[in-house]
Amino acid sequence: MEQPEKIKVLCISMGGPRADSIRAQLNHPSFELVFSPGVPSRSLSTKKGLLNACYAAGILMEDPALTTLAEPPASSSQRGQWDDMDYPSELWKKGKHLARDRAVLACLLAHLTAMPAAVEMRADIIIEDNVRTLRDLPALAEQIRSFQAASSGADVRYFGYLGPRDNLTYLYSTHLPAHAVDGAAPFPYRGEHFNDDTPGISGAALWGAFAYMVTARGHELVRDRLREDIGSLLWRGKRMRVHVCKPVDKLIPRAVREGGGTVVIKEKACFFRAPMLPSKIHGKFDAEFCRSTELQLDRSGIKWDEINLEPAERETVALHEETGEWGPSLGVGGDQGKAGEETKGTTLEVKAGGKKKKAETYAREERRKEAEERKRKKDEWKALRASGHVPRMRALQRKRRAAALLAGAVVVLGFGVVLGLRLTRSRRR
Repeated sequence: MEQPEKIKVLCISMGGPRADSIRAQLNHPSFELVFSPGVPSRSLSTKKGLLNACYAAGILMEDPALTTLAEPPASSSQRGQWDDMDYPSELWKKGKHLARDRAVLACLLAHLTAMPAAVEMRADIIIEDNVRTLRDLPALAEQIRSFQAASSGADVRYFGYLGPRDNLTYLYSTHLPAHAVDGAAPFPYRGEHFNDDTPGISGAALWGAFAYMVTARGHELVRDRLREDIGSLLWRGKRMRVHVCKPVDKLIPRAVREGGGTVVIKEKACFFRAPMLPSKIHGKFDAEFCRSTELQLDRSGIKWDEINLEPAERETVALHEETGEWGPSLGVGGDQGKAGEETKGTTLEVKAGGKKKKAETYAREERRKEAEERKRKKDEWKALRASGHVPRMRALQRKRRAAALLAGAVVVLGFGVVLGLRLTRSRRR
């Protein structure tokens, strides 16, 4: 019997524990794993680093070492939005003040660099190193092949995705029942599948670019859109002081659709975001990501036990099932093997005497104490204000400060007089 071809997976990663976790998850004869390096956000803080990274990602059509970065600089033939400036110069002028959005740009460039490599190696899927797979890897491989067959004409396929819980509720209750065929459904677009008046959905319909694949045409549509329109990469609203970067998960569906391509999603996602693994871009939404993933698993009929989780992540899920709350984040690198230890001021469950005790959340306790202290000071201030002592206290403080300044001035003046007299005497001698 002929063996099916391996599922080729291209993972975008900066290495470390996250890459090790992906290797362990996909260590199976059905899969072939290749890594694509990420882009450090700090490397984009200089003009040379930003332009070289954009050239490597295919946004710049000419090597900046031969144009903008040359000695003397030469103008590039690639033009941007501004008539008096070429594309590389405009890119640097808009991108040098990105601040926190520099990480968003680094993520986008890492994906744009990985796309042509995935197309060239004929990969089946591009993933990020924050995903978790189904534990049944042969079944996962079969799901991937089935979805590919059902969406053979698509330019972009999403094997995993997230979104606000309201949006996911709309997706599973309205969009998928109406449009899914053989496990594949069109990406939900505003104006085509829903509008501003549609109840239960807001903003971008779906989030995430942690498990998808593009065809050669899909990559070209995204790349060419960025080459022709710098505003689709870096934009600024009327009241915004600096430019911000368009996230890759918003850019891909929009650029492909406007270029005439098709985007489809898998009816039942088979790649999921790791619970409480901190996002390097949107860390404040880690808990909300988990709530959305929980809803997604529930509507897909999948349990957490069926997901390939690290030990620390299983402890986090177990704590959530007992307390109903998500937390804590598991460290930048994943902090595998640190379950039961204190992480960022919070404790997971600890085992004692063969029984699991519910660990108190230090952060919550500290917030409670701070709130009580603020309330106490506010009450004291109100009491002082009501008693009429506040003005007298302030007047006394002003007098003390004035007295201290006067005393300091007298000391300085006296020191100057004494020094002057000594100098005069020494000259006379």
